[in-house]
Amino acid sequence: MLADGIHFTRFVLMIRSFFALELSPDALKVVETAQMHLAQFEGVYRPIGIEQLHLTLAFLGENDEETTAKLGDLAAGLEFPQLALRIQGWVPLPKPDVPRVLAVNIVDESGELTRFQRRLQDRVFQLAAHKETRPFVPHITFARLKKEVPASAKVVKKGLAAMPSLRSEVWTPGEFLHLASDLSGDSARYEVLRRYPGTGEVPGAS
Repeated sequence: MLADGIHFTRFVLMIRSFFALELSPDALKVVETAQMHLAQFEGVYRPIGIEQLHLTLAFLGENDEETTAKLGDLAAGLEFPQLALRIQGWVPLPKPDVPRVLAVNIVDESGELTRFQRRLQDRVFQLAAHKETRPFVPHITFARLKKEVPASAKVVKKGLAAMPSLRSEVWTPGEFLHLASDLSGDSARYEVLRRYPGTGEVPGAS
């Protein structure tokens, strides 16, 4: 407390962050193909910006600067393995008859993605503000239904019925990222807090 009854309030910067993987150029093209299809049905789905596309590994919620840095250090203690990923098809979320979100399925050719995600989630679970308990389902959101459009609208069903098949070439991410997200504008903006290069090896491989 300062003189004359003036109170000083300490401002604490909170950072919303998560760990994620980037897409390959070919995977981005596949997602763009799906978004171009939806563009034919103007005013129905809002596409996610190409620069915003990512595969979330662990959402951490909002943490102060010190905690965010500690979470980043915890992730640095993990060995990032060689992965082999590809896009195979798409899925309406949260369920087929309520397609409010559209996402591409990610197939884990190496079998390492889910195991690595589990190690990462276990490492940060106690410290992170967000405690994720749902099973990990690798996907990348590429469009969201506009609020004013009912999920049961005929134009929605027509657009999804004609969705092209989606499949990318296999890609091997060379690193995973710690990203901060800013939701204060019209769309999310991401900042890379830290990069974690991979070893190029599969754990346990001789």
